[in-house]
Amino acid sequence: EELTRFVVTFLRSEAVGADCLRLLVPLVEAAERGDADSASPRLEALPGQVKRLVTVFLEQIDPRHMDPNAWLDHIQRPYVWGVVDAQTGLRHEGPSGMQLGVMSLLNSLLDVQSHSALAQSIRSSWTLLLPEQRRFLEACEACRPVLRRFVSAPGRRRLRSAFNATLDQLAAWRRCHQSR
Repeated sequence: EELTRFVVTFLRSEAVGADCLRLLVPLVEAAERGDADSASPRLEALPGQVKRLVTVFLEQIDPRHMDPNAWLDHIQRPYVWGVVDAQTGLRHEGPSGMQLGVMSLLNSLLDVQSHSALAQSIRSSWTLLLPEQRRFLEACEACRPVLRRFVSAPGRRRLRSAFNATLDQLAAWRRCHQSR
């Protein structure tokens, strides 16, 4: 039952990720063109979409529904704890729920810090994805500075606020993930 709940958490999160993707692709395209009018409604909707990720996680991984001991004994150890670096074979300790495609997508397109051992290890795990998935995430990684540079331009205070609100929701997801 707990494993089912865990798997459903991933599925629901990736479904929300698909909604994020529908905003992010045209948003990055608009940012690349410098089109604030087209980017604005998408960027303003993005914090709400990322907040849905937080909600999904809190609903699914709720101690009232998932016994923390079952999680530790049957799910975390064999499935989640630590990421093995595909290049070196070294294990990086720590939760690796950020292997969700939507988290990689958000980290890249929002230009979230990417130099930690865990972040690098997660990127190296992309070699295990289907070629189409890997190419897509690599393309997103190549777009890393586009949105941050776009919202940082003078006169884009409202866009910067929406960008920062999205980062705040992403940080909220990470806090929930760590606390659970």
